[in-house]
Amino acid sequence: MSVQLDYEIYKWLQQFGIVKLQQTKNTGKVELDEQQSKQFINGVKFGEILQKLFEMKNIHVNLVDTMKNQHTPGVKLYNWNILQDAFKKMNLPLDNDIKNLIVQGDTEMINELLKDVHERDQSVRKSRSSLQSEDSKIIQKPPSRPTSKLPNTQYDSQSDASKEHNSKDFIQPTDTKTLEEFLLNGLSKHLSLKQSQAAQLLQNGNKYLAHLVVKGVKGEFEQIINWLSEIYANLDKVYQFFEQDNINVHLFLSCLKPGLLSKEQEVTLWSLRIMGRVFL
Repeated sequence: MSVQLDYEIYKWLQQFGIVKLQQTKNTGKVELDEQQSKQFINGVKFGEILQKLFEMKNIHVNLVDTMKNQHTPGVKLYNWNILQDAFKKMNLPLDNDIKNLIVQGDTEMINELLKDVHERDQSVRKSRSSLQSEDSKIIQKPPSRPTSKLPNTQYDSQSDASKEHNSKDFIQPTDTKTLEEFLLNGLSKHLSLKQSQAAQLLQNGNKYLAHLVVKGVKGEFEQIINWLSEIYANLDKVYQFFEQDNINVHLFLSCLKPGLLSKEQEVTLWSLRIMGRVFL
């Protein structure tokens, strides 16, 4: 199981001496060798990264020495529990769902977490640069938003045709025939996605949907809130799907559960409102 890094992340890690020289693939990704991949999955490489970042803040930590360079499930969980505390100290909380996905070997989530750490590092560097240049009145350009957290879709580089989505491309929630159609129709509408792209959000235990609900779309939550509010307004239709098949209850609640961990309070409140109505 190989970890593939975005080229920008790879070059950043090279500056720290975290990764060895690797060959870039035609896709623009850099595929790490087996040994380095395993050390990202078991958390050791993340320990090295965080230790470097702490040192830049003149904070002495001894992360790497407290971690074990082994690859059993127990050791990986042990290491990531240590890292979870370290991330919290960096004001970059690592929620349990993402931690568990990485422990299970989700290499896409490793790349996404590295993007978050890289963004934080770049933000800190730019803040320092801005403070140093304040006396000279140099206006710093604000850091750009990171790329989309949704892998393997064209979400952040949609064609003009996909941007032309409007209400006539979607059916009314009350006209949907199945719960899956209800969910996909809403996601496509509010996230401006094609049906095939929206379907990817519900794959692998909804992990990509969970990522968007927890962290937002480029850090923004308006689209997620609009989707949840539409669900709330159409709960009578959802109840009909529950009556069709009990498994729909599990599917529906699994889509809402990440909202309880969202960084946006309003997303959490909407999720609780919906769940409250479901369990009444």
